[in-house]
Amino acid sequence: YKAPLNMKTKLLLIICIVISAYTFGQVTIYSENFDGQQGKGATGVTPTVDLTGVTWNIDFSGASLSNNYRFRVRNVNSIGVTLFEARNVGTSIWLSPAIDISSYTDVAFTIDASQGGNNLDNSDTLTTQYRIDGGTWINAATNGSLNDDYGNVEISQSSLNGNTLELRVTFVNNNNNERQRIDNIEVTGLLSACSTPVNPITFNTANGTNTTVDLNWN
Repeated sequence: YKAPLNMKTKLLLIICIVISAYTFGQVTIYSENFDGQQGKGATGVTPTVDLTGVTWNIDFSGASLSNNYRFRVRNVNSIGVTLFEARNVGTSIWLSPAIDISSYTDVAFTIDASQGGNNLDNSDTLTTQYRIDGGTWINAATNGSLNDDYGNVEISQSSLNGNTLELRVTFVNNNNNERQRIDNIEVTGLLSACSTPVNPITFNTANGTNTTVDLNWN
């Protein structure tokens, strides 16, 4: 195969562009929007727990259990959205899986928080925390601690680095009309600088002239 001499340069340029996109572009590492998970979570005084098919977990060891206990994914028809909702839960915790962030730098996360109605008071709180590599739990920098009526807000944290990231959201409310919600959880990061690939692409050239060269590669 005879190719113009500058084809090698063009091919190398294309490869560099692809590598740059992967090296410097923001990548979604983990996301959870609760779609298709209607009813997953815990309900009732026992409670009844269903976590099949989900990657996240819950802790209701501090809950105020009753027949009205609702700590689960719900499809809110009035706004046409599926989200995770806490109602009359005492203290209950949503937990993410341990997310592998070892190949990324400048990791960040965002969570949409909202409420049902305007019935929350100062004793009702929503606390979002993270920890790196199983260390100390730390409040998210933006809206990590919410109480009373807070409307619709975004919880966020950036500039995280390590091997694993865990998220937990602690809901505190004690009334059937007090509803706290989370949705659209997303963790993003920048791919770390590439290490030496296992099978690098090697260009072999032969028969070069002023205008053509033979290229061979795998």
